[in-house]
Amino acid sequence: MPGATEGARSRLSAEDRTALISVIVCLLGIGGLLVGGVSLAVHHAIKGPESKYQVAFSTVGEACGGSREPGKPDSGVKGLVLDREKGELLYCGLVPGVGGTPAGSGGAFTGEETARVTKLAISLAAEGGLSDGEEDTVERLAEKIGRKHGYEPPSLAERATGVAGWYGLGAGAVLLVGLGLWGHYTGEA
Repeated sequence: MPGATEGARSRLSAEDRTALISVIVCLLGIGGLLVGGVSLAVHHAIKGPESKYQVAFSTVGEACGGSREPGKPDSGVKGLVLDREKGELLYCGLVPGVGGTPAGSGGAFTGEETARVTKLAISLAAEGGLSDGEEDTVERLAEKIGRKHGYEPPSLAERATGVAGWYGLGAGAVLLVGLGLWGHYTGEA
């Protein structure tokens, strides 16, 4: 029966194989867009209130890059922005690293809570800056403080649907645009 498999392969011409691949890629692209759209819709439906007890990490000059208005940092963080290298609070001013307004909104941290978070960050950064694990430790302290005030970190379902939504939309768009470009330049699709 060796001739049977060769006969089956020869039944699909090159044009048929190209058309089959084009249909599969198109269906994957549409599926990615659908999964992404539904995931984002679910994400926004189950999304809880955003915590005012956030911590972000940046370097001097980066956290304030997008804002040109005094007193309006562009970090988008509803909490504290800490320096990755020193663990200190970052400020936006005319001269990077010198005075100004805090890079984040400051959130709802009290003075004592801000001191606890920065003290931990400064102590962890003492030996060459903050590693990813040390940043996680500081973020867990901020989450613990937020829980004390009634804010829960995002659930697994909320995080997963948000990530799946953006990746699905991105992958679907890339597949469909790529298929369109391939078809346009080769005249195959």
